[in-house]
Amino acid sequence: MKTKRSTFATSFYIKRSAVRNRDGKAPIMVKISIDGDDKALGTKLFVTPDLWENGKAKGKSAEATEINGQLKEVSARLTNHYHRILREEDFVTAEKLRNAFLGIGVMENCILKDFENMNREFEAMVEKGQRAKSTYNKYLAVYNHFATFLWEKKKRTDMAYKELTKEIITDFDKYLRVEKGLSDNTLWIYTMPLLSLTDKAWRRGIVRSDPFGEYSLEMQETDRGYLTEEELRTLANAVFVKKQTNLVRDMFLFGCFTGLSYIDIKTLTHDKIQRMDFDGEEWIITRRTKTRVSSNVPLMEIAKELIERYKGLAGGDFVFPMPSNGTCNKHLKQIAKACGISKEIGFHLSRHTFATTVYLCNGGTIEALSKILGHKHISTTQIYAEVTNKMVSSDFRAISGNLAAMQRSVLEKRDRKQGRKQVPPGNGLTPFSMRNTAKAGTPIQCSCLCCIFRCISPCVYVGLFPRLRFCLMST
Repeated sequence: MKTKRSTFATSFYIKRSAVRNRDGKAPIMVKISIDGDDKALGTKLFVTPDLWENGKAKGKSAEATEINGQLKEVSARLTNHYHRILREEDFVTAEKLRNAFLGIGVMENCILKDFENMNREFEAMVEKGQRAKSTYNKYLAVYNHFATFLWEKKKRTDMAYKELTKEIITDFDKYLRVEKGLSDNTLWIYTMPLLSLTDKAWRRGIVRSDPFGEYSLEMQETDRGYLTEEELRTLANAVFVKKQTNLVRDMFLFGCFTGLSYIDIKTLTHDKIQRMDFDGEEWIITRRTKTRVSSNVPLMEIAKELIERYKGLAGGDFVFPMPSNGTCNKHLKQIAKACGISKEIGFHLSRHTFATTVYLCNGGTIEALSKILGHKHISTTQIYAEVTNKMVSSDFRAISGNLAAMQRSVLEKRDRKQGRKQVPPGNGLTPFSMRNTAKAGTPIQCSCLCCIFRCISPCVYVGLFPRLRFCLMST
């Protein structure tokens, strides 16, 4: 017995009885025909009736070209649905195809519906102080961008996970870059919620492969600003007239000496400050609000003094009466101007300052810093190593004259001891030219910073880069 072959066709027509009053355009309908069974549905497209002829817009006007392109997309979507249903269920009806096109019966497996549920769950966590509101706002922005993209470019109110192809992802990428003007780094951040959704869909068995598998986008490294030791000292010892300005300065300093972000300082409670048995010191034991990753840091004296200064002034069990992030950033701009700091300062700069000026430049390791900052991956922390190298290089260049004089003095004393001819002072001798007067095997090889560094004894190095100590004035 031969299997009867299914017949499938689509055709477009306009509904002249439903012309819109505001622009005189008529809705375009599509008729689905399968094995003699017909179903009609709207395409959500409209066209000027005079342009319509033989199932499409005639001519080469901008309107006709745009409409015909969109009709091809509708036809392609219907064809894709038809073959998918035939492959998965062995037979197709006009009703099944119509429902698949409209998303009826499969809405539980659609992206925007799941996105809405995820955002509601995230909002509940924000209200409980478990996640950061700034992250929630990013999720809302991604949802709105994707919903707008689907409607403007695909005339869709939602999309099934199975329809999320490499082409759709590439089109969305282009939409965000060209029409919304987003940078690579913002795109990378905006991709995260969609990746999370598709990963959950894969775990639920809704999709069999990763639609982002062939999509590649890397975070571009950017220079992370920080305050130098001198700038930090100036800011720490400044006195301001307004109490709130002093409060914001103190909260910023607390971030500089703990590495905590704004939201983690705002939600810090006294129960998270604990004295540890293994060293007898007080530590902040917490998890980052943004990622829920463990972030533990011992309290330095400045941090302890700030906690004591604001004891009892915050509501509930909170440690600090923290202003809003917007208020902090507004006051920080004024503080920077008053302190003669020309850098663009936001509250997050305190976290970068802790990583570079306070921690790494005083002997801390990248591995320990990654744990303190609560980074999921050490690669996130390694950007600070490059910044610190630049700081060390700059410091060495600034003191290169002193180092040359010190090394000349060391060589002169050694030459006297060995009975060798002394090098006349003031002859412009540099570390590079001194290698010709030194014995083979001496640490001086050239004038590069690496060789200069090897010539400095540990005690001299400590003298050049002492641990930070500040004297906080009462405000």
